[in-house]
Amino acid sequence: MKRHVYLLGGTGNILFQVMKMQTICKDSYYICDIFITDLARSFFSHTIHNNDYKNIIKMKKISYFSIPFLLMDLMLAKFFGVTLFSVLDLNSIFVKRKPLLLDWIYFGYFQKGVNVKDIYDNRHLIKSAVAPQNKMVFHVRGGDFDGSKNIFTKKLGKDYYSRALSILKYKEKSEVAVIVTNDKKYAEGLFDDFGWAFELSQSTSALEDFYLMRNSKKLVCSNSTFSFMASLVGSTIELVIIPEFFKEKFHGFEELPFDVEFI
Repeated sequence: MKRHVYLLGGTGNILFQVMKMQTICKDSYYICDIFITDLARSFFSHTIHNNDYKNIIKMKKISYFSIPFLLMDLMLAKFFGVTLFSVLDLNSIFVKRKPLLLDWIYFGYFQKGVNVKDIYDNRHLIKSAVAPQNKMVFHVRGGDFDGSKNIFTKKLGKDYYSRALSILKYKEKSEVAVIVTNDKKYAEGLFDDFGWAFELSQSTSALEDFYLMRNSKKLVCSNSTFSFMASLVGSTIELVIIPEFFKEKFHGFEELPFDVEFI
C-alpha cells in the first residue's frame, strides 16, 4: 500500500518532508496538499507562504482518499494518545508510539528525522532551472520570524552575518554579494553599516530565491530550512556557512563536495 503524505509549512518544510518520505518509501507514496492552501492556513492561523514547491521538486500524484482516516486519528491522538493509521509529528500533537494498525499516513514536519544524507541522496528530485550565478549569496529570514530567543523563530542579527563575513574573508569591495530575503527592510538594516558591496535580490518569488541560492558559490544560510535545502542541492557551491544548530544533521555524512562552516 502506498503511503499518504500531508504537506505542511512553507517551501523549505515541504522539501524536507518529501525528501524524508522518499528515503522511507522510495517512490511508493502519494501527497496531499490540502493543509497548505491559503484557506487552510488561515483557518489554523498559520503564516501564508508563497509556496513554489511544485516548480522546485518533482512531486508525486495527489490523493485525498485518506482524509477521513487522518481526521479520526487526530482525534484519537488528542484524547487518547494513540493512532490507528497515522504517524504524527506536530507541534501541538506528538505521538511517540507507532500506529496500532498500519503506518499509512504521515502528517507533520519531520524535521528532526531528516538528515543531510536524506537530502543529498535524493537531490535528483530537484528540478533543473536556469538562474544567474553569483559568487556570494546571503539568506536573511525575516517576515514571520520575530525577536524571540528561540533559534527556530528568531531573526539572526548583525553578529551572525559579521562572523560569516570574517569566515569568507570578504575584503574585495568590488565583489558584490546578493542578499536573498523575504524582509527587505530588515535586511537593509543588517548590512547598511558593514562597508561592503551588497545588493538586494530583485526576485519576485520563492522559486527565484531558491535557485539564486542554489547557484551560488558561497552561501550564507539563515536559520531556515529553505536556504539549508538550497545549500545541499546546488551544483556550483564551494562553501556553506550555516547556524550551529544544523550541525547534528551533518553527523556521520562526510561525502559533500563543498566545505561547511558552522556559526
